[in-house]
Amino acid sequence: MYIVPEALNILDDSDMDQIATLNRRCQEEIMKDGDYSAQQAEATCQAIHDYVTQVSGGVFPADNRIFTYDWDPKQ
Repeated sequence: MYIVPEALNILDDSDMDQIATLNRRCQEEIMKDGDYSAQQAEATCQAIHDYVTQVSGGVFPADNRIFTYDWDPKQ
């Protein structure tokens, strides 16, 4: 969700450092087991989206996974 804003130069290097930290925390939470851990992981990972939205001034942080090999911009 941060690759497109980064490519558009909406995010700078200091933002990417913060996103890397948030991403690492997200991955750590995902690796834990249990229902509480799943809820905590969701909240932690959501923080990346919230940060990108806040820093970019509300620009939609597109999910780059939609740009797969069969992506058609006309759809």
